[in-house]
Amino acid sequence: MGSLRVILRYSLLQLPIIILLIILLIFSYGSDIISSTVMWIILVLWIIKDLVLYPFLWKAYDTRYQQRHTIIVGLSGTVNDRLDPESYIVVKGEFWHARTDRESGVIEKGEKVKISGMNGLTLIVEPDQSATA
Repeated sequence: MGSLRVILRYSLLQLPIIILLIILLIFSYGSDIISSTVMWIILVLWIIKDLVLYPFLWKAYDTRYQQRHTIIVGLSGTVNDRLDPESYIVVKGEFWHARTDRESGVIEKGEKVKISGMNGLTLIVEPDQSATA
């Protein structure tokens, strides 16, 4: 679930908002808006939130993982919902937003598709001719 480098990157990117939160909490405590107990509870809950979300977000902070998706072009997937022209497909157990290329038209649920390109995080797909042959 990520390397030390990914954990460090995630932590450093969380740091500015934690510093801002601490400043806000200190100001609120100094203005008698909240008690010290509430201040510490909010800070601890914020940090726990970051720890809980890390397992779900670590791939977004791993540049090596991001680079692996560029080699997804050429792979095959299965249509999860009817592609008309957009929907979701499953590639290697992951759900991906996909769009048919202009010539393919509608592709029905369960059909195999081949990934011909990417536009951001949307896969461009066409019917997989090798699956029907």
